[in-house]
Amino acid sequence: MKAPILLALLGLATAQAAEPTGTLTLACQGTYTTVTVDADLTQTGGKATPVSMGIIVDFTARTVHGFGEPVPIIDVSEEEVSVFFADDAGAYKKTVTGRIYRVTGDVKVISEWWNLKTYSSIETEYSLQCKPTQRMF
Repeated sequence: MKAPILLALLGLATAQAAEPTGTLTLACQGTYTTVTVDADLTQTGGKATPVSMGIIVDFTARTVHGFGEPVPIIDVSEEEVSVFFADDAGAYKKTVTGRIYRVTGDVKVISEWWNLKTYSSIETEYSLQCKPTQRMF
């Protein structure tokens, strides 16, 4: 009798939670801050600006939409209860890195554009609070 119970508990301990499927649409409020750095390292900007935006998390396609091109989902973590996404592509060296905390709705994203010809960059940091929503149609 003890062996079947032990095997059942062992099975529960080693089973991984299934990753979510489908899409999650988020309505987000917060701020973004943009800093431009030119070739001589002069920075401009840096003031937080209010923003209201939507984000779509497509778990089936493993992408996040809302920051330009779709960004691939790298990991869906149960331990941190977060969705980590990142992309690094293009002639201008664009990177988008972010995390969605699924319990609190906090979203942190950094988008960087590097112009390799002029040695300048634009970095935008988003700090958002998001709630699930449903599309109207």
